[in-house]
Amino acid sequence: MLLRSPASPRFIVLLLLGSGLVLSCKPGQSLSNAKEPQKNEDDKSQDASEEKVDIPVNIAGSYLTCALRKEAKVEDLEAQYGCQLTDQGTKKKLDLTASAQRLSWSSNITDGVAITDQEASSIYHVLYNVSATSLETLQEKLKGLDVIASWKTDSGQVIPVKQDKVLNVLKPAIELEDFEAPIVREQTIQTDRPGSL
Repeated sequence: MLLRSPASPRFIVLLLLGSGLVLSCKPGQSLSNAKEPQKNEDDKSQDASEEKVDIPVNIAGSYLTCALRKEAKVEDLEAQYGCQLTDQGTKKKLDLTASAQRLSWSSNITDGVAITDQEASSIYHVLYNVSATSLETLQEKLKGLDVIASWKTDSGQVIPVKQDKVLNVLKPAIELEDFEAPIVREQTIQTDRPGSL
């Protein structure tokens, strides 16, 4: 047997009001009174122009590559990384001569990080010199260090186009044909020490 209890008049009124409110809403509309701001035509055209980003295909299709050039030691608490944008097809450094004025390099860490753009003839586009007060502090800093390549649009907006942890994109300096890197020179055969590498 089904038990029925008489519904209170207050409950029925609330139920009817709630149903009316839900039925008067359009799909996707919130039940709250908050409305999204209306955009006029000028705002819409401005948004459309801001969405256009004119990044060259070779930059957009490239990837970051870095190499440890100089390893930090207790007596010299500075490490150096060389980084470049690498062409996916040729696996070589991109020629950025035409777009050098619009490409900039940065990092998520500013304390103890010096960034130096390199000449077009260099193996790298940029060098990151990273220093700290101790090896432990330097190692922690390097774990979180991001290399960021940003593109300046026609409107002046700077947009990161490539970003990754330096430790995620490392290759040996020799693989990038950087035979002058201090870390490579330290590993060469020394004629006065037989058996050295």
